[in-house]
Amino acid sequence: MKRFIFMVILAIVLVSASILECVFIKNTFDFLEDEVQKIETLLAQNPEHINTTENIKAITDFHEKWHGKMTILKTLVWHTGIKEVEIELYRAQSYIEENNYTEAKVELQNLLSLAEHYENDFKFSLENIF
Repeated sequence: MKRFIFMVILAIVLVSASILECVFIKNTFDFLEDEVQKIETLLAQNPEHINTTENIKAITDFHEKWHGKMTILKTLVWHTGIKEVEIELYRAQSYIEENNYTEAKVELQNLLSLAEHYENDFKFSLENIF
């Protein structure tokens, strides 16, 4: 009987941890999507001059917030995937600083695609529990 109770508790802990992990990952990539969309809106206001102080500060602040989330995320997801997001974010920031709207927009769209892809990969499913 004790063994059965232990196994049930262990199963509950495992499922709970998996759910929390999936929720954290989803929230992190939702954050990424929301921030990218905010940056895109800012850039679209004046595509000819995207290297304004406001835009550079917005992407820099976003990048700093992402680093905080990325630290935890690296313990849950493979580093290669996170590295791709980081590279796209650095590129977007560089293009904004260089006043290159077209390339900045491409990098931001790549970030949205990556966020959607990773969010789908880590949604709650039995496959991700076991």
